[in-house]
Amino acid sequence: MGLARRACLASKCSSGQPDHVRHHDVLVAILFAFFRYSRMGLAMRAVAFDQEVALAQGVSVGFVFALSWAIAGALATVAGCSCPPAPGSDQQLWIIALKALPVIILGGLDSLAVR
Repeated sequence: MGLARRACLASKCSSGQPDHVRHHDVLVAILFAFFRYSRMGLAMRAVAFDQEVALAQGVSVGFVFALSWAIAGALATVAGCSCPPAPGSDQQLWIIALKALPVIILGGLDSLAVR
């Protein structure tokens, strides 16, 4: 049995799920509780629904945007740490992603049209 297979079997909890699956379940529960029950979660939902009304109610739209980017970055970090590359995958794949990044950014600028 390979070393990676033994490590995978050793990391399973008593319910048969790997540890990172349990951690992701906890993370989803925390995010649900944050968006459902906290004041900032309510503010984020209000800004997502209508920015002008949220601003009129005293919500700092800029802070909500910054917080949403911070949450997105943290979740991307968790996802990147949870999904190691497969043994047969190309280790130089990041070069292709780096070349695609300007295309993604410039393509996304089209959605910033001023109303």
